Amino acid sequence: MNRAIFNKDHVSVLTPELVAEVKKKAVTAELRRFRYCFHHAPNEPVNEMIIAFCLDSYVQPHRHVRDKSESYHLIEGKLAVFIFDDDGSIERRIDLGAPGEGLPIMYHLSYGKWHAPVPLTDPVVIHETFGGSFDPEMDIEYAPWAPSSDQTNEASSFVSELLKTHPEAF
Repeated sequence: MNRAIFNKDHVSVLTPELVAEVKKKAVTAELRRFRYCFHHAPNEPVNEMIIAFCLDSYVQPHRHVRDKSESYHLIEGKLAVFIFDDDGSIERRIDLGAPGEGLPIMYHLSYGKWHAPVPLTDPVVIHETFGGSFDPEMDIEYAPWAPSSDQTNEASSFVSELLKTHPEAF
């Protein structure tokens, strides 16, 4: 199950063709998202990637336990980013849009807060930068109060409830 392509060149360029390829792969991916990594391997000091999400892609709320920063910069579509406190209460919803849509186009999280991106359009394409190397065993903790990615019905209900109870950014 391939969820990403890693760049093999020393110079890489984001082209409309690359964006189209990543979007196409997201449609058939198990988790309904796909990434192209500009970095060569997860252990590099900066992880930078393009990610395409289908509307029904679910990312379980999580935090980065080694307080690494991340940024999302919207390329296409609209995305809500939910920020949660430790018990799962929503602290903030940030709506992002592509340039020209009148919404913020980037968000940056500089420490280990619970968060989750939620696609609002089909597709959504973002440029993500993650500070530091990425080791899933050390860098990510999934929220125990949210359904996991394999609980599809519960995850769909969870996202619907998020959007229903907080229909606009605050």
